[in-house]
Amino acid sequence: MIYRLKKLIRRGIATQMYSKKHFVDLKGPIVSITFDDSFGCTFENAGKVLADRGMFGTFYVSFSFLKNQNEQPSFQIEHLEKVIRQGHEIGCHTYDHIDLSKTRFKNAIQDILNNQKHLDRYFPQMKFRNFSYPFGAETYMVKKFIGNRFLTARGNRPGMNVGTCDMANLKSIKLYENKYTLDDIREKLDQAIEKKAWLIFHTHDVQENYSQYGCSPGYLDKVLYACQERRIPVRSIHQALAATHSKSTVEQYDGFAMQNVLNRYPVYLIASQLLEAVIF
Repeated sequence: MIYRLKKLIRRGIATQMYSKKHFVDLKGPIVSITFDDSFGCTFENAGKVLADRGMFGTFYVSFSFLKNQNEQPSFQIEHLEKVIRQGHEIGCHTYDHIDLSKTRFKNAIQDILNNQKHLDRYFPQMKFRNFSYPFGAETYMVKKFIGNRFLTARGNRPGMNVGTCDMANLKSIKLYENKYTLDDIREKLDQAIEKKAWLIFHTHDVQENYSQYGCSPGYLDKVLYACQERRIPVRSIHQALAATHSKSTVEQYDGFAMQNVLNRYPVYLIASQLLEAVIF
């Protein structure tokens, strides 16, 4: 209970004190399907289901799960090679799948950079361009770092992205088969059409024996078919971002900046670190 309260407080401060504002003004809706936690079954099943329909997704990877022998999630480099060949995007999900609301700033940054080092080892020409917060957890300082390093960051706050959006904390809808029926999903797609919104879904394992945080390949395919029926393009985060960037530029807001004056003084960092320490 106390942990959840601290997490909410820290996330609330991050939301209020730093944002990467961008006006999403689309001619029509766009859907992005995203996958967290690096399940081998997800690379295999979701990658194929999307590719068979000529659609593209974003797979957020934590390299600590590579060749994980003891438990799931676990994946092999061959899984990444396959989804990359299929045209899907690989995003960053930290290296150790850490809860950023419980991790000191320095350690959080090292972990995020470590994930890129592992990507460099296997795919030296690739850079992570988009990020997903494990557990939807964030802090002001980490969110600001991520906002400057990545084009977008996806959280787990429910909603659609339309109008003025925070590109450092994009909203998304859970694609959990036990939570939402296909009728529920169709209703959200219809709402996206009405609002001309960027609708992002997120899920985890995609397999027949799916967890409470995942779905079956058949369910995913029916969701894609519902998009196809409505002529809603299904694009990776990076592809969808290209459509939104044709309309406006990104502006960053930093509530601690005080018109960027305090950035010149060490007290800025000290105060920020003290604030985060107090609400641990």
